[in-house]
Amino acid sequence: MHAINCVVVSLLVGMCGAAMTPQVVTPRVQDVDLRTLPKSPVWKPGDPVREVGDLKRTDAPRTMLTLERHTMRVVNGALTVHQAAGDALVAGPFPFASLWPSGADPCGVEVEWPPSIQVDRTAGRWLVSQRFQPTGPENRVPVCIAISRTADPVSGGWALYDFMLPVSRSDAALDVGNDAYQLSGEAGGKAVRISFDRAAMLAGKPAGFTISPR
Repeated sequence: MHAINCVVVSLLVGMCGAAMTPQVVTPRVQDVDLRTLPKSPVWKPGDPVREVGDLKRTDAPRTMLTLERHTMRVVNGALTVHQAAGDALVAGPFPFASLWPSGADPCGVEVEWPPSIQVDRTAGRWLVSQRFQPTGPENRVPVCIAISRTADPVSGGWALYDFMLPVSRSDAALDVGNDAYQLSGEAGGKAVRISFDRAAMLAGKPAGFTISPR
């Protein structure tokens, strides 16, 4: 799980060797209490309207989920955390980028497309992910994944992974499997499945991914 499957990807996109060096990402550890993060400006009449993706699409980001004592939402592109019982606001709104070091490229840069929320109910963890436009000479797609270190998203801490995917497109929303966190995508005009190393990410260890036909 710690390497790109070069044989599969070479069949899909005709790339291998140096261009397909296996990527293993060492996570950043973020111990900040989310209640202390700078808040996103609250929209008020007269402010520009923020455009978001079509939420009816199958690859649209998930915008509200509950795990144990907390509910997390995406509101106008920002994240909020509420008490599951009573819905009182606990933290936010704050941008996904604020979980990362200021200015970290690309994860620490705010974008218009909202992040996606997912939960690993078996492990009791939160996952918040953000994809970006293809970048660099190899035109790879950056995907940033923040995974909570406990079921408490507010003060339990996060492990932050920034992956560069050798695909032309990927969905916004992660799927949670028993062995992997997965994204659907496209490479060389063919549908692919990107599988991230769930066990390593739950342990906060360096993690990689594999790519297979879908």
